[in-house]
Amino acid sequence: MIPLYLLGLVGLFFVPRAFAVLAVLLLAYQTAVAMIFVGVTRYRVPWDFLLCALAAATVLEVARRVRESGFVGGAREVPSER
Repeated sequence: MIPLYLLGLVGLFFVPRAFAVLAVLLLAYQTAVAMIFVGVTRYRVPWDFLLCALAAATVLEVARRVRESGFVGGAREVPSER
């Protein structure tokens, strides 16, 4: 779960601001309600898809940057001279 939390945190910088605010508010609300009334986090779990969406934004951004940098198979592409 820790990698998911870390990727989700980084993903906050890659998604539109409105989605980031909505995700943070929903996760904070659900976690607070679970802490106050029940004391268990199992009621937060249905909202973990937001973390997955944020983490996916991070993975896609990293993949895009790697693709644009020219790395292929761990080696930098050398432009062919014609």
